Amino acid sequence: MACILLSVSCGSREATYEGYVKDAETGDPLADVKVYTFDPESKKKESIQTDPSGFYRLPVLKLKKSAEIRYSIVGYKRKSQEIDTIKRGIKRGKGRIVLPDVLLNIDTVKQVIYRGKVKDAETGEPLSGVGVTCMNIRISTTSTCGNYLVSFVGGNKRQKMVFTKSGYAKVSIDTVLQSLGRIMNAPDLLMQKEASDKE
Repeated sequence: MACILLSVSCGSREATYEGYVKDAETGDPLADVKVYTFDPESKKKESIQTDPSGFYRLPVLKLKKSAEIRYSIVGYKRKSQEIDTIKRGIKRGKGRIVLPDVLLNIDTVKQVIYRGKVKDAETGEPLSGVGVTCMNIRISTTSTCGNYLVSFVGGNKRQKMVFTKSGYAKVSIDTVLQSLGRIMNAPDLLMQKEASDKE
């Protein structure tokens, strides 16, 4: 059984839940996952998004017997976990509770999943922090592994996506989406550094 580790840091200003969110199939980190908790008594809500490494640090709303933490991101099934917060180590609202990795499964119901990897064209290394936009709306960010995943509610039509990262030339691609319920694995996308950034 996965255990929950509690540790106390003298420099910590508040009690926090900490952990990583990953793709259940590949084990790769998931960026931009919304992690949140809600206190029904005070009606207060705390939320945060995972960084490119899939890491999150969520403030503890209230030190009580248990708390529910929820995880959601477009293209994946939502997940929640009940946390037992009765730990002697947390005092005066300080400390941290390190949680086991959370694994999310892809949700293909009524949508088309399009996923791939972005790499540096010269080195072949994965690029993290690449913004993926569609119709001028940012819909995904690549993880530390260079992976991205976007979902579309309409299938069998042409779709344009734009990839941007500071220091690199913008890349646009057009693709024809398959029917609903499908997972499309795109070929690796290579991004060239802008001329002024090349050594």
